[in-house]
Amino acid sequence: MTRFDVQQLGQVILQQLSTTQEPEQQLDQIAQVLGQQLTAQACLLLPPHDRQAGLEGYWCDPAIAISDAAYQQLRQRNPSVQRPYATIQELPLNAGGVVRFAHQAPDWQLPLPADQQVTLFNMVAIALSHLQLQTQLHWQHNIHELFEQLCEAIRKTDDVDDLFQVTLSELGQFLKIDRSFVMLLKYKNPLAREPFRQATGSIVSRWQLNQTIPAIAAVKAWNLPDDPICLEAWHNAPHASVFFHRDRTPMPSSTDTFLNWSAFPTLLLLPLLGSSQGNESKRLVLGFIGFQQTQRHHWTSADLAMLRWVSTQVSTSIIHHNTLKQVKLLVDKRTAQLKGSLEVQARLYEKTRQQVEQLRQLIELKDEFLDSVSHELRTPLTSMKVAIKILRQPQLTPERKSRYLDLLEQEWQREYDLIQNLLKLQQSESQSLLISLQDLDLVEFLKPLIEAFEQRWRSKKLRVNVFPSTTPFIVCSHPEGLERVINELLTNAGKYSAANTTVDIEMGFEQDQIVIDVSNYGAGISEADQARIFDKFMRGQGVTQQGIAGTGLGLALVKSLVKHLGGEIAVQSQLATDEALGKTCFTLSLPITPTPNSFTSDPPVSS
Repeated sequence: MTRFDVQQLGQVILQQLSTTQEPEQQLDQIAQVLGQQLTAQACLLLPPHDRQAGLEGYWCDPAIAISDAAYQQLRQRNPSVQRPYATIQELPLNAGGVVRFAHQAPDWQLPLPADQQVTLFNMVAIALSHLQLQTQLHWQHNIHELFEQLCEAIRKTDDVDDLFQVTLSELGQFLKIDRSFVMLLKYKNPLAREPFRQATGSIVSRWQLNQTIPAIAAVKAWNLPDDPICLEAWHNAPHASVFFHRDRTPMPSSTDTFLNWSAFPTLLLLPLLGSSQGNESKRLVLGFIGFQQTQRHHWTSADLAMLRWVSTQVSTSIIHHNTLKQVKLLVDKRTAQLKGSLEVQARLYEKTRQQVEQLRQLIELKDEFLDSVSHELRTPLTSMKVAIKILRQPQLTPERKSRYLDLLEQEWQREYDLIQNLLKLQQSESQSLLISLQDLDLVEFLKPLIEAFEQRWRSKKLRVNVFPSTTPFIVCSHPEGLERVINELLTNAGKYSAANTTVDIEMGFEQDQIVIDVSNYGAGISEADQARIFDKFMRGQGVTQQGIAGTGLGLALVKSLVKHLGGEIAVQSQLATDEALGKTCFTLSLPITPTPNSFTSDPPVSS
């Protein structure tokens, strides 16, 4: 080979650096060019051992069956192994590292003079240094991103199980690990001289790169002394332990179930260490992070340094989590003791607390009542004041005068009804109503009420149906109170019914009571409003926006009157949908014959 050929070969090697391939692929291409041009059957480029991010370039003649042992012979340069390579030649590179050529012929030599070898391999050293530097920069950038992601996960994650999963996932993808796991150890006596003798291990988190490889099997806890692999890793702490399946004598192990050595021959166990307490050599091993590969994997010093940092961060998080857990248990214990003491005190002061609570509720009711009544009284008065002011204008037309007189009368009636309702409600709640009872036929009793409401509802085209309309329904009750109840229920039904619908009144007997259902069809009442519909000044959502008049006292008065009549009242409603109107039904239950305990006022008087 001429000097020109060596220069040309060097240029071809340097040109490989301008490709878009990964540095590992570029170095493999350089190994292929060297091996083919120098008539070798295999070529291996090894970087200096002290570099952080190691690269290896390897090529072999595809026509020759190369086993894993042959590659290891070439990599380790073991002279005692004569097959499958009879000749292995090694040449050092200026910037560190070596290039090795292999051939099956025992007398094979490089077809290159010594001076040309220097020229050629100087160019190879330049290419190797360039790729090494490029790989280191890329590796450092990726390490920086990995550290940021792990720090963010540690900062945000309170649950160590989530932290384990994030750590395994990030490390596995960064290091291209096939699968990994977190193993934690429990000690019966962590302060013993040899705490591992009564320690147990268990797998708490698993991760795998993809679903095509076997997953780590679920196993029960095992004793640490029964497992030579984990025990050796325990003694090697704080250093990481690397195991190769083919380098070890087969020994029964408790971890054989999930290690699956035949499929994953490379194992690295990274110890998780407790606090040093001033003695680094006696730090307790909290557990291990395990990494497994389907192929033999060589861990660089940079990889191990990065993993030690991760181990420190995860160990700190475990210690922090365990500390918080112990603090929480202590706080829960003290809280339970304090709770018991407070319960004793609560029983002693229960009567005082009840009185204070009752007083608070009375104050809230008073404030709510004053606010509501002030608003309801002030609104009609404002309208009346405006109407009076306009009526005083001398140029007011008769039509406008009549309209404002109607408004004045309407607002006066609203004010009067509000005051009457308040008085009735106060009398009812103070049990000062005088109730005189008499026998009533409900069918006949309802006819004038229904006729009056049908006249009032003509503009809305509402109809009233009574079921049944002829059968006598005799009940002993108070006529004025019952009329007021039915009147309020029909008024309420008319307000909230849709046009061209019906208001149904259905009567029936149930044991010793007569049951009256008043139903209407419209928007319906929500569950939240149903729970408070009988409260004073309670009005449904959206009622004010719809312009529906009312004070919110009618149903509160109905409930109070029904209670005085010895009965009960309830409501059921379904909201309207796009397909159908909602139905609202007020159910009134009254005793057919009053009992002495039915009323809180004077005894009933029959007529």
